[in-house]
Amino acid sequence: MKVINAHADKTGKKVMYAFNLSGEMDEMLSRYETIVKHGGTCAMISINSVGLSAVKKICDQRQLAIHAHRNGWGMLTRHPLLGIDFRAYQKYGDWQV
Repeated sequence: MKVINAHADKTGKKVMYAFNLSGEMDEMLSRYETIVKHGGTCAMISINSVGLSAVKKICDQRQLAIHAHRNGWGMLTRHPLLGIDFRAYQKYGDWQV
């Protein structure tokens, strides 16, 4: 955040950087609080690694924009007999945040 804030001071524009907070739930909440404390505006979460309940818990904090990274997407979609079609996968995100 030092570099981002220095850039903002110089240009008057604060860029958004997505800090990866993926991990165990307690670690993610701690990382989330650190990002907020230091003036961050965005976090990235690896949704296929942490699971939907963890994604929901992080989204419920409501202080940062969340970038949901579909880690492993290539593995899930490269072969027609493996994985999941995007239309079905997209339904996972239909729950209210």
